[in-house]
Amino acid sequence: MNTKNNKGTADIEYPCSWLYTIIGTNTEDIRNAVHDILGDRPRRLETSRTSVGGKYVSVNLTVIVHDETTRHDIYLRLMKHPSVKIIL
Repeated sequence: MNTKNNKGTADIEYPCSWLYTIIGTNTEDIRNAVHDILGDRPRRLETSRTSVGGKYVSVNLTVIVHDETTRHDIYLRLMKHPSVKIIL
């Protein structure tokens, strides 16, 4: 259950399943980036969309995170990977 704390942000109960939508130019490159970062950690990867011109693809990554630090670390490591353009 997510509730608002006194700072107006959502409290997240860990562990939880977290969805990252990763945008890049090539699905296979994104899959390799996820493997580079998560290794053999269990996850679900699903191609989500391709832009009208085919230049960009988005892939949904769902992974169990056990705390805020891990959730944020995965985000930062994905953002630094050269195959990743944007994360939602």
